[in-house]
Amino acid sequence: MTTFQSLDRALGILELLAVESYGLGITEISKKFELPKSTVHRILLTLLKWGYVEKNERGSKYKLGLKVVDLSRIYLNKVELVTEAQPYLRKLAAISTQPVHLGHLEDNYIVFLDKVDVINSIRMYSQVGKRAPCHSTSLGKVIVANLASDIVEVIMKSYVFEQVTKNTITDKDVFIQELNEIRKQGYAIDNEENEMGVRCIGAPIFDYTGQVIAAISTSGAVDIFNDDKLGNLKTNVIDTANIISSRLGYGSAKI
Repeated sequence: MTTFQSLDRALGILELLAVESYGLGITEISKKFELPKSTVHRILLTLLKWGYVEKNERGSKYKLGLKVVDLSRIYLNKVELVTEAQPYLRKLAAISTQPVHLGHLEDNYIVFLDKVDVINSIRMYSQVGKRAPCHSTSLGKVIVANLASDIVEVIMKSYVFEQVTKNTITDKDVFIQELNEIRKQGYAIDNEENEMGVRCIGAPIFDYTGQVIAAISTSGAVDIFNDDKLGNLKTNVIDTANIISSRLGYGSAKI
């Protein structure tokens, strides 16, 4: 059996289990696909290992696993997130008169999902689809700060603190200390840590389950985003993130 055959059959089994609420046994699956029980068993063991199928209490039937639900949730959240966030990103850009970003965490990097530019605003290297280190961006810091502590611990074990600019935090303990402060205050600041001459302020977005799934930020030149300006923008960024979270089913926010 080739790799492609195995993949084809595994996908067929997943589609079959998707319509069987009570699950199916190896014999039933093998009859459906006219495959040897040993072949079906090997495929199910692999799917079981990755969490795409689960066994019932008696261990005689298989059904879809939670991994399938998780993948669907991640995909739907991403699609819904960009759609719901877009009008509020534009409003925030109008208020800040500077670029606004929407991003999520992927393989310990921030991936930009959307960007709203403003005429005559600062020009940044960011663009939709581009990746940036999570430790040097307000988006990354505020997302990691709101993850479960055990997940943060796993990330930190192998994380490489790249020196992006002279202001980038490269000490693990210092970074963790900042995460604690960010979690308390509800926002994060990138003080020329990802691009010299640029400051950013970001806030987290939560889904209906209460999990942090993304963040928004607005960025400006240091002479524009001075301490007084950041103080005023903090409320606007947090309020915008709260509204988007509310649109995704989390808590409540005044629109």
